[in-house]
Amino acid sequence: MNELKKTKFVGFRVTVDEYTKIEKAAFASGHDPNEWCRAAAIGCSHHLLTLNDRIIYTEIAAFRHLLTHGFKLLLKGNPTTATAWTELTEEIDQRLHEIFIDLMSRRRPG
Repeated sequence: MNELKKTKFVGFRVTVDEYTKIEKAAFASGHDPNEWCRAAAIGCSHHLLTLNDRIIYTEIAAFRHLLTHGFKLLLKGNPTTATAWTELTEEIDQRLHEIFIDLMSRRRPG
């Protein structure tokens, strides 16, 4: 098989502690640190979103969270549903980034 020639170089500096973490992860997967970093960088590149994509996905994540938890509240027959819903929406506003990261971690590539 004819492998494409690699002509570009990417490099970055890390602390001793960061290198130790990279080295452990690399050796655990049977690679050297350079191969592991290359695979990690290329593997993560398909998860990149534009700013607009990220904004839209964040709003969808918040909406999904609201629907899921909101219906749970309604189905419980809780007499303080309105108060609980308000508290939930405030919590979502405060945790929006965390909710987004959680959904992104479950997102399948491609």
